[in-house]
Amino acid sequence: MAQLLLQRHSTDVHLSAARRHIRRCKQIKGGEPYAVKILSLDKVLQEKQKLTLQAKIEKEDAHDDVVLNDGDLDNSIRSLSDRCKQFDRENTGRPLLNQLFPGGKISGIIYAPLENEPDVAEQLLTRLDALEEGNPLKEHIVPIKTNIEKCRVALAASKESIKALKQAEALEEISKANLRQQYEFNYLDMVKEFGKLNAERFFPPISPAPKKKIMDADNSADTDG
Repeated sequence: MAQLLLQRHSTDVHLSAARRHIRRCKQIKGGEPYAVKILSLDKVLQEKQKLTLQAKIEKEDAHDDVVLNDGDLDNSIRSLSDRCKQFDRENTGRPLLNQLFPGGKISGIIYAPLENEPDVAEQLLTRLDALEEGNPLKEHIVPIKTNIEKCRVALAASKESIKALKQAEALEEISKANLRQQYEFNYLDMVKEFGKLNAERFFPPISPAPKKKIMDADNSADTDG
């Protein structure tokens, strides 16, 4: 019996089987109408696969932007920390490092989860803005704020790219199902029209025979020789 497409088969397997089936339909007398029935579904699946691949690329790029902008934000916070340490060395009074950073460390901010870091950094800005007017550390407000906004834009784009990929994958699965169904319909209709043995000529094997069977066939050939 001809092998039919299964849900677990990948898109590439679906497209390969459809292409070879269409090719045989054009080669064997009487098969042309069946090639027409599946050709449009084959083209749709090819297009959906391309859209999914593009969505995957855009998701990867969007995540790269998140990581890149997060690194810029981390560096701007490190710059503030370094300047704060210098300020505390050069000025007497209450150390500002402990005032700005929890426990005097930046790790709680720069190692926060990517999606949370902008909000945690925003709290740092609030503490920084509360310093007295004229404090040189307040010069770091603008670069940190700029990087926070870039992070938020990148995170929003990343979320949209994830949503777009899921939608593309869902549409690809629907197209696979449509192609798979027509592939089976072609087989059933061809069996009715041409008989089982002749119908199976239009359907090339989807997967290779198990190695054991191939080896058995080789051994049989050797014996016959």
